[in-house]
Amino acid sequence: MSLPFEPRIEDHRLLTGAGRFLDDERMAGAAHAVFVRSPHAFATIRGIDTAEARRQPGVLSVLTAGDMERAGVGNVAVVGPIPNGAGLVVPLRPALAGDCARHVGDAVALVVAESEAAARDVAFRNKEIDTSVLGPAQYVAYQADPGLKSTIVEVAEVFTRYMGMNPAFKPFADKRVRQAINHAIDTDLIISKLVKGKAYRATSWLPLTSPVYDKTMKPYAFDPAKAKQLLADAGYPTGFEFEWTASQNESWGLPIVTAIIPMLDRVGIKAKVKQVETAVLAEVVRSGDFQAYVYSQSTGPDPLAALKCYYSKTPQTACNYMSFKNADFDKIIDDAGQTDDTAKRIQLLQKANALLYEEAPVWFFNYNKAVMAVQPWLKGVQLNPTELTHQNVEDLWVTEASPAK
Repeated sequence: MSLPFEPRIEDHRLLTGAGRFLDDERMAGAAHAVFVRSPHAFATIRGIDTAEARRQPGVLSVLTAGDMERAGVGNVAVVGPIPNGAGLVVPLRPALAGDCARHVGDAVALVVAESEAAARDVAFRNKEIDTSVLGPAQYVAYQADPGLKSTIVEVAEVFTRYMGMNPAFKPFADKRVRQAINHAIDTDLIISKLVKGKAYRATSWLPLTSPVYDKTMKPYAFDPAKAKQLLADAGYPTGFEFEWTASQNESWGLPIVTAIIPMLDRVGIKAKVKQVETAVLAEVVRSGDFQAYVYSQSTGPDPLAALKCYYSKTPQTACNYMSFKNADFDKIIDDAGQTDDTAKRIQLLQKANALLYEEAPVWFFNYNKAVMAVQPWLKGVQLNPTELTHQNVEDLWVTEASPAK
């Protein structure tokens, strides 16, 4: 047992929110599918009414066993080659259950929709699933529906969305320019119209659910006149041009950038978009090969760890993507890390967060509002700010009102 020790190289990337997953990718025109599954261990299927589901917005198709049979999709059991496996019985495994469901979770229908949220919406409305994560369009629809509004639970997740600015690009080295950008963008309008209200306005780096969030802080006011004055004071009375790297992410990517460009243009700032895939963007921000970028970054649950992304000794490859350096900030972070006095630590971390607000290393966009619809028979749901869908199942229970018996 003398194998050489090889340290794990993936931990830092995953623990700092820079993991790359297939679900992060969004292909233009891609449809999404959600299976409707049996809540019963064994049940006869007398019929499946798909008419109502087909009428829901965003639904492209609803498939049942009959559709699979007509398409020639038969048994989907997979049996690999087994040595001396002659006479192996291949079980009946239809793509979708037809005459009966043979176990809890047996797939009985497939909803195909324009988005995953739309597909899950149908299943939730038909009371086939207990919870459904809501996208912006579904969030608006559920709020407007008296029968569904009461099912909504929401929480500010510990993720901050922002535009990072590289101080190596001369205009962004001046905090007055960075402040001007925060004043030039009508952030509330973007959250209302494009994000459909499914976000909380960011005041600084730490989100609403941070244990040290300062409720007295106010976000940058939309003030184009002040933005112009700040630019003039910084030596850019006619503005400047920069390259903005963005992905296609609908919540904080290209659609948001497209809406902001005219706002910046009104104060003399020209933005030229460089579009990249989401996975590529993660590499770009760690390499520093950008003038500006728009991103979503983990900012919790530990506020000290979140603020350390602006500590001068934190490398860019970790999370100090703007290579931020400020001696006063470093001193506050050092003091916060050394004190055992909880009240003093909170005060110091709030001070550090306020300093970031003043220095404006980023355009503070929003904190992600995680929204989930929960059926009235499911109780004990926890508002988990790290990830709303991650629930402690030991604290959940189902009442007799559930249709699953």
